[in-house]
Formats: sequence, C-alpha cells, structure tokens
Amino acid sequence: MNRVSAGKSQAEITTTAPIVVTGGVPKNGITEAAAMKAWLIDNGVDATRIVTEDKSGSTVANAQYTSEILRAKGIRDIVLVTSPNHIRRGAADFGATGLRVVGTLTTATDLSKYLTPLTKDQTRGIRLEATRTARIPATHEPGVLPQNLPDPGPGLLADIGGQILEQLLDAGSSN
Repeated sequence: MNRVSAGKSQAEITTTAPIVVTGGVPKNGITEAAAMKAWLIDNGVDATRIVTEDKSGSTVANAQYTSEILRAKGIRDIVLVTSPNHIRRGAADFGATGLRVVGTLTTATDLSKYLTPLTKDQTRGIRLEATRTARIPATHEPGVLPQNLPDPGPGLLADIGGQILEQLLDAGSSN
C-alpha cells in the first residue's frame, strides 16, 4: 500500500481534486481499486472524492478507462501516483490518452535504480504501449489489422510519443 500512502499525501495537498483509484484484477475477491479506496477511507480521505475504476487489467486499460472518467468530469490535467517502476510507462500511457500529466508521485524509495537510461528496446516498448493506449494501430503486418486502413503518413504517434517521452525525461533530469 505504499503508493496509496503516497496518493493520500497528494490528496492532502490538492484537497478539491478527485482521486481515481484503478485496478480491476481481483485478489482474494477484491479488486485493487476497491482495496485502495477502502484504505484511503480508513485513513481519513473523504469517500466522496474517490472514484473507482475497476474494469482494467493492465496499465493500458487503466489509462484508457481513467481518461474516460476524467474527461466526463472535464478534467485534463492529472498528477499520476504510481509505483517507481511504472513512472515512465504510466506517464506515457496516460499522456497518450490526451490527459496532461503535470506531475508524478511515487513511494519513498531509491529511484536511481528505476531511472537509469532506457535501452532502445525499453524505449520502443514504452512507445508501442503508448500507441496501443491511444488506440492507434501500431503495425501494417498483413493479416494483423483490417484491410484498407488509412495511411498514417509522417508523424506517427510512436515518433511523437518518443519526442514527448524524451521531453518528460529531460525535464525530470534537470531537477
């Protein structure tokens, strides 16, 4: 529950912002979102601030479903609270949905082991996942996608996503 504790700290700072807890994979009969909501309420957070997204089974689905919830509330800017190993991937995925990640928060830990430079394969993986999150077909391999897809032309999301990711990483390293 370390990231939920970090989320509670953020909630204490931004007292009017809604809190979205995500995760639909049940453990011991309760979803991750329900467990986080219960913990937050037990630790003094007003239940009316908490919105539960309990359909997702992956980071991609977390971002997609959460963006729908927030858009319906007119919210575009978010502070993403996640585990240290999900910071970069989560920011890319949530950004790919059109949300603006204005900050990230994680548990009190040694981030140096998580923020080492990405390999090319890791960068490609993050870009591909962000492309999937944005629901943009990421391949033209025969038989994988329906025929007659429009040509995306120059400026594929992977290229744009890569530029955004590099800017996020550069901004994070200048602090």
